[in-house]
Amino acid sequence: MKIYIDQNNLLTIQNPNIPQVKEYTYNVWGYRFSDFDKWIIVYHKKEFKIINLKNLWYNMGVIYLSSKLKVKSSKLDLDSFVSWICNYRSYDEETGKSYYFLPKINEKELDNLNKYLSKLWTDIKLEKTNKWIIVDFKGEKTNTENTLSKFFAWTLLYGKLDIKKDAKTSQEVFIPKQVLQRRPYQALLGKRWELLSFKFHLPLFGAYLAQREDLDNQINELNKNWIFVKKDILETKDWIVYQVSGNDYQILQSFANWYQSIENINKIPKYDEALEIKEKLIQFIKSNSEIPEEGKNETIKLLKNSIIKILIK
Repeated sequence: MKIYIDQNNLLTIQNPNIPQVKEYTYNVWGYRFSDFDKWIIVYHKKEFKIINLKNLWYNMGVIYLSSKLKVKSSKLDLDSFVSWICNYRSYDEETGKSYYFLPKINEKELDNLNKYLSKLWTDIKLEKTNKWIIVDFKGEKTNTENTLSKFFAWTLLYGKLDIKKDAKTSQEVFIPKQVLQRRPYQALLGKRWELLSFKFHLPLFGAYLAQREDLDNQINELNKNWIFVKKDILETKDWIVYQVSGNDYQILQSFANWYQSIENINKIPKYDEALEIKEKLIQFIKSNSEIPEEGKNETIKLLKNSIIKILIK
């Protein structure tokens, strides 16, 4: 028997006595992996347990570890940011000009949205017409591949950040609709917040349905870089809603940094939690009698030099 990091970067225990009958496939917070049955260490109800892989169940978290964890982008790529704001394009037959528009944006949100955009990108403004919310942008949209910057743009337009004020008082702050409606903008200045997660719902219709495959590929590319998000598809009569959500602290660190132009977010609890869990995990490995000695020292050394992620089924 041996404790080690397997080919899926998961903390597991090799046990030759377990029958290798079939391969199991799981999706844990956007990360898809397959393997034959083995012992695996999971985090469940704030405790570590050793279970058979075939018994992995909902609300159990597998321990993902790599010494090469990295943030794909620490700076907001404004070209990517604008490219997604200017995602939807139409043609005005009367003027003969093309223009960008935003579907499913409430007119009441325009002032708040423009306040955000003026702080992040001064050359862009949203205007109401009889048919659409029009994107007034004088430059040219570029085709870039900075996925996190694109996700940040859609979180502003079609989503929310889950922000906690302090350890005692939790409040969900919607972007952009709720922030300025619940409190005057000036009252938010100087306050400090904790960022917990993000989510957006992207409407896809007509020719834009083809973007579903592109979005899938971009999420897969994030997974290859050890950054994880969850996607869900909701089909309605008029739209396909592509929902993306996540609490990966690497993404949240980037979002918090970019959001500083609007509001100061000073803490990412998921990052602190990962550090605490890592220390508890090391103690669990040292003290649990079921953990084999082979590979233990190497695993503990790797844990000390890496940052772990708990991916929940």
